Amino acid sequence: MEEVIENEKISELEESFNQVLRTQEFDTDDVEAGREYVEAYVTFTHLSEELAGGEEEAHANEEHVSEDTEASEVAHETETKATSATVLPWSLAGLFFITTLIGHFRHPRKKA
Repeated sequence: MEEVIENEKISELEESFNQVLRTQEFDTDDVEAGREYVEAYVTFTHLSEELAGGEEEAHANEEHVSEDTEASEVAHETETKATSATVLPWSLAGLFFITTLIGHFRHPRKKA
């Protein structure tokens, strides 16, 4: 690989690869850590493609990745709004149920 890539670019590629290795072990519940890993991976991949001579392909992939990222963010926002919209009614229904039970047991009906 070193014969194909210029010497000054090797350190940049190694640093990018090391960033991928540093960020690859992350908690799957940590969205920011996942995004950091994906960013490091995409950066390394694009840098590798550029240095290997696939610059046109790398630029085409950048456009594709940015479109995918935007679509993913919109889908996440929509999902979050939908989840928030359904949480409130169910929370209120649960609260109503609990207060009904409390009222029933605190003030039982007197038999006639």
